[in-house]
Amino acid sequence: MKCASCGAEIAPGAVRCEFCDSVCAPVESLARANVFEQVKRSPQFARKDNPSRRSTLAGYPVLAVAGPVGFFILFIGVALFMATQAGSHGAPTIFVLFPMIFVAVGVFAAFHVIRKYMRFQDAPIMARAAVIAGKRLSVTGGSGDSNASTFYFITAEFDDGSREEYAVLKSGLYGRVSEGDAGVIFTRADSVLDFDRVTGGVAGGHAS
Repeated sequence: MKCASCGAEIAPGAVRCEFCDSVCAPVESLARANVFEQVKRSPQFARKDNPSRRSTLAGYPVLAVAGPVGFFILFIGVALFMATQAGSHGAPTIFVLFPMIFVAVGVFAAFHVIRKYMRFQDAPIMARAAVIAGKRLSVTGGSGDSNASTFYFITAEFDDGSREEYAVLKSGLYGRVSEGDAGVIFTRADSVLDFDRVTGGVAGGHAS
């Protein structure tokens, strides 16, 4: 390892040069800082708070709320009808309680969906310099006659070294970014709204 100030050979990982006493930062840290600095000097970063730019950001999908909530309301209604019918016909208590368990499950599930939506609506939109550190997808269902659902996720690394994974609201964004891309990421709660690419090819998702 060479000192960036005097060029002398110093021990790997040394904090200071023993010859000129200058502070030594590892090459990886310097390159990483340079990538984030490049993003922060870019036109994309300069317009991150522009109202016209933010007006184009993805919103929470209506069907992601209306679909599940509608299903759970129907589910609760059917369960209540079954419990009422069982009670009115003098059925054993178990036949009344069993549908009520389904009612409780339906109410809890609907509340969870609504709470997630409200958390998204209440959260501020964040725009930060980031490097795409990883991508993954999760497929559920698809067995028998059920349809498969695919969920997309992106992991972003920030200039303080921290990483966070976000759910992708629009599948087109998932295909548009690659691991190692550096740019401006727009997030809200635990979702990514968009990504403005500045540069790519940051090895392994790290700016090194």
